[in-house]
Amino acid sequence: MSVDSASAYEFFKNSEEYGLSFTYRGPFFDEITTRILDISENTIAVNQQLPKINRKVSFLLVECFQNIVRHGELATENNHDKNDDGVFSLKNLGTAYLINSINLVKEDQIEALKQTVESVNTKDRDELKALYKERLEQNEVSEKGGAGLGLIELARKSGQKILYEVEPCGNGLYHFHQQILLLNDKDQQPDHYNHIPTLREKYEMMDRSDVILEYKGDFSQKSVLPIINIIESTFASEAGSVRTLKRLIHILVEVLQNISKHALEKNGSKEGIFMIGRKEGRVFLQAGNTLENSKKDELVEKLKDLESKDAEELKQMHMKRIKESLNLADKTNSGLGLLEIAKASSENIKFEFEDIDRDRSFFSMYITV
Repeated sequence: MSVDSASAYEFFKNSEEYGLSFTYRGPFFDEITTRILDISENTIAVNQQLPKINRKVSFLLVECFQNIVRHGELATENNHDKNDDGVFSLKNLGTAYLINSINLVKEDQIEALKQTVESVNTKDRDELKALYKERLEQNEVSEKGGAGLGLIELARKSGQKILYEVEPCGNGLYHFHQQILLLNDKDQQPDHYNHIPTLREKYEMMDRSDVILEYKGDFSQKSVLPIINIIESTFASEAGSVRTLKRLIHILVEVLQNISKHALEKNGSKEGIFMIGRKEGRVFLQAGNTLENSKKDELVEKLKDLESKDAEELKQMHMKRIKESLNLADKTNSGLGLLEIAKASSENIKFEFEDIDRDRSFFSMYITV
């Protein structure tokens, strides 16, 4: 990692208050929407505090995501310095859902967009319903999905005002920051949930660290499968070969399973953080989780042992370990997970430990594919 890159622990601390934090900065295409819905629905299913709100959340997710898809080509057209189409973020905080996005808007569209949002924010649900019907009847739809129909529906479904900010980002483009809030408790105060500055900070962290996707939350099988599918879709055309893509997915599965097996449990879930990105033409993975300090020395010993082996030694070690694992009643003690990662990686595994308290540390890995 470069000096400017943020560590897995910094990303974890940035997202620590959320039960779920998913952030993605392109490329954007329709298939990813389905995978994000899978992540969201699993979070609702495992969180006993949340009522059945799948339909509302699903609608809001799709509409916000599609808004970025509609405007995505602006980055390529205008040599946008961030080299992405925008940012999409889904967060769960207690019983609230926050859907934030940052997308590119041309300068000549800013005023009309601001006026539309301000107008929508002054109306109650009945007025929004009437306005939506009026816009449909007038057929005020452009190639960008105009007439503000999406914004009107977001306000209607969420029952909250749309938070937004606008900032210039060069080349005649602006970043349009938007937040949609879904509250499940009528006593909750919407003013306490302005996370636009938080996403701005996360976006800068991801940009300087070359991170494309960040996921912090539960690492049960239901949660990680959609992440694997997103990454497979995102990197399918860029991996260079089918073999490289398979190696990436193989390492990815092992890394995610490693968190699922060894992370300390919090509120009934195995919690950790995972990021994937691209630097200097190569894909990297970062992952981290809390663990008991009593397990630290053994883990360091295993990692240093792997670090000392060359490719042929790792291959022989792998064959020996597989044979040994056949006789183990507890397969989790075979040590195959880290060995699989080391064997498939193009460089040695980089690892760090951050002290949390007397009993716990945060363990993180950096793997190059």
